[in-house]
Amino acid sequence: MFLQLAFDIILTFLCFSESTQITISPKCDFMCGEFEIPYPFGMNEPACYASKWFEIECLNTSMNNVPTLIPYLKATDLEVRSIDVLRSTVTVGRRRGSDGEREVCVCVIVGGR
Repeated sequence: MFLQLAFDIILTFLCFSESTQITISPKCDFMCGEFEIPYPFGMNEPACYASKWFEIECLNTSMNNVPTLIPYLKATDLEVRSIDVLRSTVTVGRRRGSDGEREVCVCVIVGGR
C-alpha cells in the first residue's frame, strides 16, 4: 500500500512542471482547522486534488476533550502532520483510531520542485 502511494505521488509530481497550468475549482477548501492543505493535496471534490492518493479527509476529533480538526490521507487513513510542497515532503503519523505512541514517517516525494 505504501509503495503504491509513493509511486503515485512520485509520478504526479514528475508530471507537473513550471509550465503546467493547474485549474482548481473555486469550491475547494484549503484549510483543515489551522492546517493548510496545498495542491496537489485537497479535499471534497476530485477537481481539488491530483489523484486519490492526494485526497485529504478533514475529521473532527477530540484531543484532551477539545474538538480539533485533523487531516488524514483518505486512501491510507494516516494522519497528515505536515506538507511541504517546496521540499517535496509529507509527514504522516498514526492511523485513525490507533492507540499508543504516535509513529511518524517523513515521505520524500522524488521529482518534486
